[in-house]
Amino acid sequence: MSDYFADLIPSGDLAAAVARFYRMAGRPDTLAHVSLVATEAEGLAEELGVDRAAVNLAALAHDLAAVVPVAEMPD
Repeated sequence: MSDYFADLIPSGDLAAAVARFYRMAGRPDTLAHVSLVATEAEGLAEELGVDRAAVNLAALAHDLAAVVPVAEMPD
């Protein structure tokens, strides 16, 4: 199994790191999706008074496995 997450390099800018990861994986569609989810989630976090940074992290990271081909996912 390949290390599909080798290009997920932590940095001080989570959004930039995730964007770079999805671009390098050839998944601009997933980047667009998680970016929209993050925008919506941050709005909800604001309304609900919860930690926006944690919500942003969850939203940006929720589809990281999209870079792994289905045939290589564990059963």
